[in-house]
Amino acid sequence: MSSILHLSGVVISCIVLGIVWKIFRHLVFKSPFNNIPGPPSDSVWTGNLHQLFHRHDGWKFNSKLSENYNAVVKFYGLFNTPMLYVFDPKALHSVLLKDQTVWEVPSWLIGSNLLLFGPGLLSTLGDWHRKQRKILNPVFSINHMRFMTPIFYRITHNLKDAISQEIKEGPKELDLLDWMTRTALELVGQGGLGYSFDPLVRDVPNTFRGAIKSLIPALLSVSMFRTTLPYLTSIFSPNFRRRAVDVLPFPSLKRLKTVVDILESQSKEILTAKRVALAHGEDAVVRQVGEGKDIMSILLRENLAARTEDQLPEEELLGQMRYVL
Repeated sequence: MSSILHLSGVVISCIVLGIVWKIFRHLVFKSPFNNIPGPPSDSVWTGNLHQLFHRHDGWKFNSKLSENYNAVVKFYGLFNTPMLYVFDPKALHSVLLKDQTVWEVPSWLIGSNLLLFGPGLLSTLGDWHRKQRKILNPVFSINHMRFMTPIFYRITHNLKDAISQEIKEGPKELDLLDWMTRTALELVGQGGLGYSFDPLVRDVPNTFRGAIKSLIPALLSVSMFRTTLPYLTSIFSPNFRRRAVDVLPFPSLKRLKTVVDILESQSKEILTAKRVALAHGEDAVVRQVGEGKDIMSILLRENLAARTEDQLPEEELLGQMRYVL
């Protein structure tokens, strides 16, 4: 009990120090964004973040920004830190395409992606990122993508059969959004991982599917605090952070941790099964769900064929799997 109280005290002390520093910096140092118009802060603690990422009213707030301001808007982040909201096409073209090497990805985004999904394409930079791109570029070639067409046809025919079965006794109201969500996940599962989440023609419980569907709501519930991750990861060890999540009174963090743990364990099972199939030869690979034509099967072959220094270790392969989802 005393160790739990000590752990909570350390975490809370660090959070308080971080808040004090943020407020002090905001009061003393002027931001270069001060002359850019934007909405007033709605909270000393979360600025406008809870308005931007609200599960129900977030889109309304985004629409108001585009209606009431120009294409570059100042808004307030955690502890009222000034930030920019950009939707000018020319500026976005510069950031995302033309000058993407000049614009740095925020450290909090890289850090949170690394914690959530592992060292994949969206959580690596520099030479590390280029090494992964070198292995992954052939995987997404047109030659490989066209082999997925039969898989997609089979899944859409399953969808047709499932809906036909639902209405075989007469007209019936159906939730097509739910059916499209299930179908999209199955397309990604079979085409990306060579794994079936949902046969569609019958209801089969699947822990992996439930975790994936829960991921976005779980992320949205803690989105305002993702900017603090670079500071927390640089101070605390992974083991300490996991224990802190267990003892701190934040149910949303606990839910996100559960989802991430399920994604990791299931990804490892799929990767192990694919490696075993590859070790038994091409016949065993073809008998799997994706028939060896899914993205992960192709990636494993490309990785084995690459030079030793260019091969991706297991943790990075798992990271790519989670990004495919």
